[in-house]
Amino acid sequence: MPRIGRLTVCFVLALFFISGLCYAAPIYGPNMPKRGQWFMGFEANVVSSRDMKKGLGDAETRQFFYDGSYGIYDWFSFDGRLGIGDAEFDTLDAGRFDLGFGFAGAYGARVRLYNDEKERIKVVFGFQHISAHPPKEDKNSVKYGAIWDEWQFSLLASKAAGRFEPYLGVKASQLYIIRRDNNQNDWAWNGAKRHFGVVAGSCIDISKNWYLDIEGRFIDETAFSAALNCRV
Repeated sequence: MPRIGRLTVCFVLALFFISGLCYAAPIYGPNMPKRGQWFMGFEANVVSSRDMKKGLGDAETRQFFYDGSYGIYDWFSFDGRLGIGDAEFDTLDAGRFDLGFGFAGAYGARVRLYNDEKERIKVVFGFQHISAHPPKEDKNSVKYGAIWDEWQFSLLASKAAGRFEPYLGVKASQLYIIRRDNNQNDWAWNGAKRHFGVVAGSCIDISKNWYLDIEGRFIDETAFSAALNCRV
């Protein structure tokens, strides 16, 4: 498809998923399945620091997923995750919370805007959303619950050399920690302080069908992810 068609898809994705400010999550890297192909794998995502507004202080999470990516076209893929995630954060009213592991899921899409097969250079635009639902916690006879909700748009460029395909990118993101206790009628939405960051990583071919993707994210958050994937 001509490049203008890919840019149109990016624009439609942005309009569909954005709400107010551009809404952090692993960006999957530049490896994308071809049309009708699946990539499957396992991923660990650790956010060690994310500054929050409204007295929540520093937030953290650990998430573990079974990943799947499907090629709608050679240049457009849909990405999904199923797994578990926890959440840890401060509050002004009830102190520090360390909520255990509960259900977590994610979805997203990527569009390859540029692909130079000779020079092995790619440019990829992506959208990602992660939601983790840790179990509730009792404190002082009050039951507290929270949802870890992350949204992200990203743009990366990669240059492959041998088995390695390092990439560098930028992202616009938002994290909401959505809280409620059994005395409240409404959910409290607490957002992150910073919304723009950078990402650096590399895909490493282990064999013909298996590859490792490692990634670090900085400025808006301090985070690391690693994924082992198979080209099905």
